[in-house]
Amino acid sequence: MGSLGRLRWGEFAVFAAFASVSCWVLAMNLWLTVRHGDVWSGTDGVAAQDQMQYLAWIRDASEHGLASNLYDLDPTPHDFIQPLVAVSALLTAAGAAPWLTLLLWKPVALVGVYLAVRGFVWASVDRPAERLLALVAALFFTGWGVLVLHMLDSHANAIQWSAVTNELWVPHWMWGYEFGAIAFACMVAAALFYARDRERGAAGWKAPMLGALAAWIHPWQGQVLLVILLASELILRRSGWRLILPTACATAIPLIYYVVLRRTDISWEQTSQAAHRTWPLWIVLLSLLPLALPALLAYRSRPRTVLGAITLAWPPVVIALVFVNQSLGANGVLHALLGLSVPLAVLAVIGLRSVSRRRGPPLAAVVAASLLVVVPPAYEQMKVARKTVKSVYNGKDANFLTAEEDDALEWLRRQPGPGGVLTSPYLGAAVPGRTGRATYVGNSFWTPDFYARAIEFFELLQGQPPHTAQSFVRRTGARFVLTGCPPPIDLSPSLADVLVSQETFGCARVYELRVDPERKTTRH
Repeated sequence: MGSLGRLRWGEFAVFAAFASVSCWVLAMNLWLTVRHGDVWSGTDGVAAQDQMQYLAWIRDASEHGLASNLYDLDPTPHDFIQPLVAVSALLTAAGAAPWLTLLLWKPVALVGVYLAVRGFVWASVDRPAERLLALVAALFFTGWGVLVLHMLDSHANAIQWSAVTNELWVPHWMWGYEFGAIAFACMVAAALFYARDRERGAAGWKAPMLGALAAWIHPWQGQVLLVILLASELILRRSGWRLILPTACATAIPLIYYVVLRRTDISWEQTSQAAHRTWPLWIVLLSLLPLALPALLAYRSRPRTVLGAITLAWPPVVIALVFVNQSLGANGVLHALLGLSVPLAVLAVIGLRSVSRRRGPPLAAVVAASLLVVVPPAYEQMKVARKTVKSVYNGKDANFLTAEEDDALEWLRRQPGPGGVLTSPYLGAAVPGRTGRATYVGNSFWTPDFYARAIEFFELLQGQPPHTAQSFVRRTGARFVLTGCPPPIDLSPSLADVLVSQETFGCARVYELRVDPERKTTRH
């Protein structure tokens, strides 16, 4: 078999491994559902919160065209849409379940990411064996942070190591974060088309379109693309600013949209503040070290192509964006790490090649070292995911519902007229996507004063004097109170004066309340 045939078999093996790892959490969710018999909510992730937000947007957009924040009973404007949410919303409006319209993006993300990364590697590396080596590292490198995390266990820095590892590892984005994965694929493809256009001296339409999609779907990837292209022009020191303008402007327009959203919609501003975190830069750098060290060897020579300049610019741009954005109080700053393994893998192969020309280590040793860098942390990451999913199942997360809770949510969906829901955080996470109704508490980022509201609800469940309980539910403006399994105390005595009806679904209960007409709300 020739080298081309071996390369194709190697590619197939890499794609099969990437697809298997990408579907790992989905398979575990389905296995737990079949084994234990509870209802799977259709979310494909180790935790439900973010995926439930996507379902809320899809359900709301299917009814109003634009989405609002359904994790607050106070009215918020319908002002958000992005392309993938819009497509899913159209399918939902046609009768498909929101979770199914979200899950349909998984194969798109899987194929899109693989083809984009493969295209970038093939355009950057010319030798077959090196291409395959770079492809494996690009798709599977997760740093050694997960191994450090295993040793730290409950150490104060454990959450930082975990966050960096998750953001850096491409398969993790296939576990329920397909929007981000598709944006990343668009970003890589946009860089490839831009480099091609730049080399031939004519601006095309593919790079601007893909840049705009990347920024609109997941703005962090749009920001990374924009700064990378600008930095590559500085590296090249050639006059190409006329050619960069279409892609730069198209990518910037969605970013401006998100800036306007934050300035004009209080929910987006509140979410940005709630999601802001500060991450030690030294943890990021140490996580990258196994691949970054050989990649540094490639920085000894100037790039000869536009794509080479983009590849060299990518890692320092990402590190700079993480540092600058968190200094400015931005949220989601680690999202810039998504796909950083791609340029590092390419640069590492180029750097090792330059050493091998000077009687460096043989190829077999390089392959063995590369597998040591990639396989142990990837295996540990999958073990962590398995443990997390099992603990989520046992700890009551909206990924899984009892049949009674599912029946209660379906009853809420079918009730006519507007009216929000007061319930626990884990059921509240599922309420918007399942019922189209707003909830008083349910998402730690999108619910104002999330923890205070959660405590208020649990205090209601513990049994309060009627005047205290009724004063609380009136203040929320909720039309329904939903309690899950196992059942708490019966709330009907304490809510008697405001209670319209009570529905029982095994261990789940729904109390319909008399809504205060003086509290103005148009929420579902």
